Amino acid sequence: MTASKPGFFKNKLVSGVRNQIQLLIFLVTIAAGFQFYLYVSQITGDGAVTILRPTGVEGFLPIGALMGWKYFLATGIWDNIHPAAMVFLGFAVLVSFLLRRSFCSWFCPVGTLSEWAWKTGESLLGKNFRLPVWVDMPFRGVKYALLGFFAWIILKMSPSDIAGFFDSPYYKIADIKMLLFFTKMSMITAAVLVVLTIMSFLLKISGAGTPALTAPWWGFSAWSARPGSPGTRIPVSIAVNARIFARPIFPWMSKPKSLPRNAPAAWTASRFARPETHLR
Repeated sequence: MTASKPGFFKNKLVSGVRNQIQLLIFLVTIAAGFQFYLYVSQITGDGAVTILRPTGVEGFLPIGALMGWKYFLATGIWDNIHPAAMVFLGFAVLVSFLLRRSFCSWFCPVGTLSEWAWKTGESLLGKNFRLPVWVDMPFRGVKYALLGFFAWIILKMSPSDIAGFFDSPYYKIADIKMLLFFTKMSMITAAVLVVLTIMSFLLKISGAGTPALTAPWWGFSAWSARPGSPGTRIPVSIAVNARIFARPIFPWMSKPKSLPRNAPAAWTASRFARPETHLR
């Protein structure tokens, strides 16, 4: 018990900092959205425009950001219509590459809402439900299918095609289109959002909102940040971490045949086969 106390307090500290960062970013996102709503109301009205457009809303334009990065890598020219979108996407990709799911757990306001929802449901109902694997896995594949679809379309576009899209009236007001999606949503959109909200209260997606500083791909030590869990350090080699990092994306990769040299005794072969059960 004494040996686990330093790790326990470290976990509590990390979890507390993460909760504060989540709340701060969520409040900033709400404030930016409200400011943008007032800005759009002014520019579409007859009065003077006294409110600045918040650049933070461009964080909700990932497709435009992906096109911007393709255009930048091909021409060296930065998108000057929605430049902040590229910054947000670049930050998200960098954090996700270095610290795996820490972006969703620490910074993404959608991930924060999801975590608050299942925690509220667990508090009210006493427990959350989990989907069977045969139902969970196809739903997980939807996001990768959508990402692959848009990436395939954008990769096929030439720099001149992207430049033409950037100059189109649609792209220039893409942020306003995004706002209207929420302020003037259709019945189908509202129904889908209601269903997703109810499911978020009832279901706890595996790992949703729980990881903080999971094992990075380069092999440094990391610890579980779930409150109350032992703060055991896990030294791992680059080769082992490369497999752990890639297996969620490429399930057919074989698992390592042996444990890391100085892995904890509690880290059994079964847990090594599913390292996320130990690293969350």
